[in-house]
Amino acid sequence: MNKITKCDIHRCISDPTLMGVFVWINDDPDWKLLFTYYPNELVFDADEFIGLTEEDALDLHWQRDLEYFQS
Repeated sequence: MNKITKCDIHRCISDPTLMGVFVWINDDPDWKLLFTYYPNELVFDADEFIGLTEEDALDLHWQRDLEYFQS
């Protein structure tokens, strides 16, 4: 199963109002943009994603997004 081994969260160059969650999955030599979010709405820490699968990480994003919109 492919797990996230590294994660970096930083502002997107194309839209500085967005934060991007960039991950390294197993030993793939390329960083992958997993998703973007608005930092005034959601908060993530890079360590939360280490050891998760891509699907688990996207589920975490979806859950936080849902909680935000329900509040």
